Amino acid sequence: MNEQATILDKHGDVKVRLKGQVPGATTYTVCSRALARASPVLRAEMRHHRAANDKDAVLQICGSDDESLAVFLNIAHSRFLAVPRTLTVTQMHNLTTLMSAYKCTAMLAPWIDSWMPAAQGTVRRSDIFAMFWVYWDLGLRDELRKMAHRVVVELDTNEVAVQSTRLGRRSSKTTAVMDRLSQIRSRSLQALLATTSDVLERLLVLEVSPRWSRLGAVRGGTDPGRCRLATCARLRSLLQAAALWPLPEAADVRESVVEVYSKLAAAIGHDHMGCEAGRFWCRRMQEALNAELDLVGTLYEDYADVSEAVVSQALRG
Repeated sequence: MNEQATILDKHGDVKVRLKGQVPGATTYTVCSRALARASPVLRAEMRHHRAANDKDAVLQICGSDDESLAVFLNIAHSRFLAVPRTLTVTQMHNLTTLMSAYKCTAMLAPWIDSWMPAAQGTVRRSDIFAMFWVYWDLGLRDELRKMAHRVVVELDTNEVAVQSTRLGRRSSKTTAVMDRLSQIRSRSLQALLATTSDVLERLLVLEVSPRWSRLGAVRGGTDPGRCRLATCARLRSLLQAAALWPLPEAADVRESVVEVYSKLAAAIGHDHMGCEAGRFWCRRMQEALNAELDLVGTLYEDYADVSEAVVSQALRG
């Protein structure tokens, strides 16, 4: 293992490096007072470090990569010219995760405006969860709601599992937030499927207006019941072709919410948008989906701890 050494303070009195066996990890010589001022967590850790009275001991920092640690240490030592002007989504995620763990996220405030445009412009589906947690750590609530919306509607079951595992976040709060997002996704799917089931049942009720069938209305409503039965059979056939008939339980759906919505809308739009039933179906699907997605708006308020709320205020102020 080729370790590197970097002196950030020539009068430094403590050495730090990433925790664990990280290939090529750098050992930094830093000022303990600078770290203590930057992070209350490190302040407490360095008390124990001094108590051990081992001059050769290296303080272990929990982080994902050397690059994030270097940014943190440069900021803590006022080496601002060494702080990068742009960061990718992954770099932003690793850095905010590190800063959040050591309760010093507010230090990033001067760079947020320059980092965000570059990161926001590259948020692909594979980076949605990473950007969600960036917004969470920074307490940017409006942006967080938008990204939470994307998490719920754009990601399928496999993508949720893969991205969650790749980010490696492990805490009771993270688990609770993930469970809430999964619940909102499941309820959104259930709302779409329940609305579809309701409309198909209404097509079989003879008391419904003939306008529920475009063909029945055109023919003067002579046999609206028969036309509605034909419409119902046709819709079931289209849903079956889309692998949505019989209607599944939300828990069994692997596709994303937007994929299911698109399939349902395509079945309606095929030749039934001229029917009252078609317009009713689409309106009810949108209303049901919006009602569930509104729940993402309270995520931060429900799960953010006191220190995160303070960070949010500082960054927005």
